[in-house]
This record gives sequence, C-alpha cells and structure tokens, in this order.
Amino acid sequence: MLRIAVGCVFLLAAAGCVISTDTGGPSDPVSSVPITNSPEGLAAVGAGFVDADTCAGVLGTAPSDQALEVRSLTSTVAVPGRDIDAMCSASFESSIPGDHFLTTTVILFSSDQAAIDRYEMIKDGFVIQNLPIYELNNASSDLIDQVGALINRDGMGRVATLRKKSWVVTVSAGPSTDAMPWLLGDLESIGRSVLNRAD
Repeated sequence: MLRIAVGCVFLLAAAGCVISTDTGGPSDPVSSVPITNSPEGLAAVGAGFVDADTCAGVLGTAPSDQALEVRSLTSTVAVPGRDIDAMCSASFESSIPGDHFLTTTVILFSSDQAAIDRYEMIKDGFVIQNLPIYELNNASSDLIDQVGALINRDGMGRVATLRKKSWVVTVSAGPSTDAMPWLLGDLESIGRSVLNRAD
C-alpha cells in the first residue's frame, strides 16, 4: 500500500539558523539539534547514490517483520507547470493492516524556488491543523532546512520534511508514536542522509 505523508518541500531563507517550536517564535540561534536514534532507525538509513525517480539508495534495512517497497511517482507528477523533475517513495510495510510503517518521499524540483514554495505550503498546512511543530532554518542554500509535526491521529504518528537546494524529502511514520519503533531523530537522520547523498 502506498503511503505518502504530507509529501513535499520547503525552505525559508533566514539569517542564521533558528529553531521555532509550537510555543510561537524562534529561539536563540543554534548550529545543530541533538538527535537520538533507535537501532531500527540506524538500520533504516540508506547508502550510496540516491535516485529521485526509483528511490534506489533511499532506505536501508527493513525490520524483520516488514518489507521494503519502492515506487516511481515521476510519471504522475512530472507534468508541465508543476516544477517537479522526479518523485519516488520508499516504504517499510507489513501485510498486517494498521501495522507500523515508515515512508520516505523524495522530490527533485526544477528549481530551488519551487522547493521553497512547497516547504511553505507544508508548513502552513501544519499550522492550519494546529499541530505541534518544530522548524530548523538555515540561511545557506548548501545547508538543510527542516520542519516537522507531531500528528498522532488518523494513522499517522510523526512527519519530518527536509529540504536542500531543489531536493525535498518527507519522512513519516505511524500509526502512532506509541506503536512504531522509530524516533523523531530517526526520521531526521534518514532525511538528512538522503539529502547529503543527493547531489
């Protein structure tokens, strides 16, 4: 079954690197955020070349009770006026309905600005839904920006969207934070690994 979370991208150029949380405003500038990973999350980090059309290299090893599913979505989204060059998804899923899952959606846009516009749309969607969010913005186009939300409803636990240049990666897991083996740090590490290997 195909699961695509809030699939797309972002970047809001800001002076320096700031984190804003659901409390309402940016905090003091920071250079990094502590990331905690689970053994399942470390195993999920892919390796090698990342292909935005096939999702080759996006995810690593699936848990023993799940299988890796990859799909090209380029033919459904790469149409005139959409500014998308390629898109794919890679998921860890089981055959049991309602079981835990992890999905990574990769989008390569035709320009950085198109990626920025998508990120803003995703962030606005989180805000409109009144979801607890966090955001990490970097002024440099060579660094990674990210926004994430705690959902914990409708079969979705947590979502993290990351952007670097014209690449956007959304990593989602569910069905809830209590029923999945992956931590927030795992979602971030998977997304960052993809973006760091994408160029």
